Amino acid sequence: MTASASEPCVVFVANRLPVPVDDGWKRRTYHVVRALAAVAPVELVVFGRHGPGAPADDVCLGARVTVHTVRPPAVPRPLALAASYVVPHPMQQLLHTTHALDETLARVAGGRRVIAAGCASVFLAHALQVVRRHADVRFDFIDTHNIDSLYYQRLADHSDSVLRRAAFAQTARRTRSLEADAFARAQETWVCSDDEAARLARDVPQARVRVLPNGATVPPRCPAPPLSGDTVLFFGRLDYEPNADAIRLLCTEIWPRVVAARPT
Repeated sequence: MTASASEPCVVFVANRLPVPVDDGWKRRTYHVVRALAAVAPVELVVFGRHGPGAPADDVCLGARVTVHTVRPPAVPRPLALAASYVVPHPMQQLLHTTHALDETLARVAGGRRVIAAGCASVFLAHALQVVRRHADVRFDFIDTHNIDSLYYQRLADHSDSVLRRAAFAQTARRTRSLEADAFARAQETWVCSDDEAARLARDVPQARVRVLPNGATVPPRCPAPPLSGDTVLFFGRLDYEPNADAIRLLCTEIWPRVVAARPT
């Protein structure tokens, strides 16, 4: 359902659709979008396309959320990585900057009463400037899932490959520069933890930071399977290195202690 041009709305930009809610990124983004929709109708702009069997927007995200899909960038990741050595931007920013996205934002925001504009990641921060060019935006924010410069620096520190260490270290440096500029420009930056808020207070003192912790809920129409008191659930995608690192630590160091204390 699309809101009328005279009705206040929120424009939120994400790099993918946050449903079905089957990973940590989707879980946070899903709840952010649903919370925003409680304030005003949300125009959700995402990369991707609805394929066969895609969930209906009004069922998964609510009738107050309208999804606008933008064709994903056609630039192959190796080419974006090579380009990132020439231009002073991190690879992920290049992969999230397209004319199609700008055109969609202009169409969605043009002539609208945009009470808030937000994006899910610093790599989409340029979208807030695009929205501001086409609408009088009262408030804008960046919702972070990580402090990305720290994430890439840790990948650099722990990589076994010299080339990967160099690439990640450069990405970390360029992402720090992007974060310093984008977080200072945004009216608010939302982070997941007090530790991240303290880091930004030190590294980007101009940033106005708000902590929005991650949480988890079980939808009422999704009955939980019967579980005993000896059941452990690890929730997370294992193609995301911090999760993979966590499960390695769990299996090698933590789990043997658990089994020793609780053989069942």
